[in-house]
Amino acid sequence: MITINAGAIKKQLNKCYMDYDPEWTHTGDVRISGFKYHVEHTAGIKLYVVPAKDRMGRLRYEIKQAEIVNDPKFTMWLLRWS
Repeated sequence: MITINAGAIKKQLNKCYMDYDPEWTHTGDVRISGFKYHVEHTAGIKLYVVPAKDRMGRLRYEIKQAEIVNDPKFTMWLLRWS
């Protein structure tokens, strides 16, 4: 198991999520579980996400840990979204 700092790939995850769900402002909580599945199978990363609140009291999600489960897929995903 190789874990990486989720902050190091934050920009790539955001770009990937924008491509995955362009209507993100109108979708609910079910999209996060779908995105986690999508990232695990396309990027080889398992995300551990917890719900959190921002300063305004809105629900958001925080990535606690990112684990690389498939190194070649992760490398290609990183190259694509960098």
